[in-house]
Amino acid sequence: MNIDPNATKYMVKAKISADGVIDRPDVVGAIFGQTEGLLGDELDLRDLQKSGRIGRIEVETVTKGGKSEGIIYMSSSLDQVETVILASALETVDRVGPCKASVHVLGIEDVRVTKREKVVERAKELLNELMKQSEGSSTNLLNSVKQSVQVEEITTYGPDRCPAGPNVRDSEAIIIVEGRSDVLNLLKAGIKNAIAVEGTNIPKTVQDLSRERVVTAFTDGDRGGELILRELFQVAEVDFVARAPRAHEVEELSAKQIVKCLRNKVPGDQYMEMNNLSFEERSFDELDKFEPEGDYRRDRRDRDDRREERRDRRDRDDRREERRDRRDRDDRREERSRDRDERRKERFNNEALDKYRKKREERQEREEKELEVTPEPAKETLEEFLEEEPEAQELTPEETEFEQAAKDAAEEPAEEPVEEEKPKKSTKRKKDAEEKPKKSTKRKSKAVEEAPEEPAAEEPAEEPAEEPAEEPKEEPAEEETVVEKPKPKARSLRGKKIISDKVLTPEQEAYRDMLLELSTTHNANVLDADNKVIKQVAVKSLVNSLKEDGDEVSAIVFDGVISQRIIDVSSDKGIKIVVGTRKGNISKMPADVTIWTKEDLV
Repeated sequence: MNIDPNATKYMVKAKISADGVIDRPDVVGAIFGQTEGLLGDELDLRDLQKSGRIGRIEVETVTKGGKSEGIIYMSSSLDQVETVILASALETVDRVGPCKASVHVLGIEDVRVTKREKVVERAKELLNELMKQSEGSSTNLLNSVKQSVQVEEITTYGPDRCPAGPNVRDSEAIIIVEGRSDVLNLLKAGIKNAIAVEGTNIPKTVQDLSRERVVTAFTDGDRGGELILRELFQVAEVDFVARAPRAHEVEELSAKQIVKCLRNKVPGDQYMEMNNLSFEERSFDELDKFEPEGDYRRDRRDRDDRREERRDRRDRDDRREERRDRRDRDDRREERSRDRDERRKERFNNEALDKYRKKREERQEREEKELEVTPEPAKETLEEFLEEEPEAQELTPEETEFEQAAKDAAEEPAEEPVEEEKPKKSTKRKKDAEEKPKKSTKRKSKAVEEAPEEPAAEEPAEEPAEEPAEEPKEEPAEEETVVEKPKPKARSLRGKKIISDKVLTPEQEAYRDMLLELSTTHNANVLDADNKVIKQVAVKSLVNSLKEDGDEVSAIVFDGVISQRIIDVSSDKGIKIVVGTRKGNISKMPADVTIWTKEDLV
C-alpha cells in the first residue's frame, strides 16, 4: 500500500463488502462515479485529488466463496470537518460494477499523533545517546566508573523464578528483600547476593534456601515489612534482621543508608524477644473461643509473667550455682592446705622413723633366727624403745644415726598444730606412752640384770604376754577423733546470703529489706511519701493499678523486671523511685525517676 506523504493529515479507513468478485479499479471507479456532484464543486474528489489535498485511494480486496471483502484507505490533508464529510460520503456507495456492495467507515486516524509518537520515541533514543556521550564528562566520571563495575544484570533463581542478584547461587550468605526494585537498588549499591520474595506469600525457593545459607531479612520500615518478617519467622530460618528507617522503603535508600542498615542488623532471636513475637500452634477450637480484646491482652500478660518467672528462675539457679562453686573452692582450698601440712609432716617426721623401724625389724628377725624364740612385738612408741634400747646392746654408728633422727622426729609432733589426718596412730601412741611408764621401767631393769648373761637376746621372751592383751581394748576408743565442721554461713529468712559491704541510707535499707521479703512472691508494694505500704498487688497487674489509682504513690517495690512500660507509667504518675529485681531493656530513661535494682542494694 502506497500512501502519498504530501497529502497525509488524516487517514480514513473503511470496510467494503460485495456479493461478487470485484477488484481495486472497480472499487475506485465506483467511489468517484457515485460521489461526483454529491458534495458540490468544493468537495469534488477529482478536483481535490488533482490539487493534492486528497491522496490516492488504496483498496485491498479478498475474494472467497463468490463474495469479496476489502479495506479502503483514503488520506486527506483537509481540515477535520471536510474530512469527516468525505468519509461519510463513502458510505453512499451501494454498487460496485454489477455487484451489490456496502461501505462502512471503521474510523479516522490522526496521522500527526502517530508521527508525534514516533518523534517522541526517536527523541528518547537521541537523548539516551547524547547522555551516554556526556557521561564521560568530569562531573559524572566517578559515578560512571562505579556503575560500570557495580551494576549487574538482575537474574532469576529457583523454580519460582525469584528476582535475585548474580551472586545468590554461590554466596554463603543471602539478603531477603521484598521486591524486584529492592534487588535493583542493592545492585546499585554493590550488593549482589539479594533475592526478592515478591509479596507476603514466601516462595518455596526462599524457604529451602534459608535452611542452607546465612539469611538476613532486609524489609521496609512500614507495616508491610513487619508482616513479611512475621511470615519469614514462621516458614523460614532467619539469622539476622535489618529494617529500613521508619516510613522508608528499601528501594528509596541510598547506598550509604543501605550499608548503615545492614551494619545495624540484630540476631533473629533478639528481634523476636524485643518485639514479643512468639508463634505457638493453636487448634481451631481455641481460635473459636478467642475473644479479641480480653484474651489477647490476658495471653500477652501471661507470656510476660512466664518470661519474668523464667528469668527469675534462671537468676536463682545462677546464684545457687555461684554459691556451690564458692563452697567447692573453699573445700578444695582447705583440702590442699591439709595435704600440704600432711606432706610437710611426713617429710620431716615419718621418713627417719620408717627407716629406723625397718632397721629394728631386720635386727629382730636375725635374733629370732639365732635364738628360735618368739620375738617381742614391735614397740608402739619411740619413747619406750629409746628408754630401754641403749642399755640392752650397743649400736653401730649407722644405727646411732637412725636413732638420733627418730628422736628428732619424736620431738617435732608436739609443735605441729595439725593432728586431724592421722588421729589413730598419734593418739594411740601418745596414750600408750602415758599409761605405760611402769612397764618401760620394768623392762629397763630386767634388761640391766640379764645383760651380762645374754646380750639383749632374752628381752623379747618376757614381754609378749602383757602388751597384746591391752592394745585391742584401747583401740576402739582411741580411733575415734573429733573433726570440727565449719559453721554454716549466716543467711536470711529465705535462705539468701545478705552482703552488707555497701553503705546504704536508711531509706535504701528499707527498700532492700522490702525487696528481700517480696522475693519469689511476684508481688509489688505501692508506697506513699512516708514509705508506708498503701497496698500490695501482683506484678502482672501493677501497670493497670498505677494507671487507675497512682496519684498518691511515691515509690514502688516489686519482685520482677523493671520494663519500659513501668518506667513510662511511673513518669506519668509522678512516681520518683522504682525498685525491682533487675533492669530490662530500657531505651528511654526519664530524668525524674530513680531506679534501684537488687544488685544496687544487696
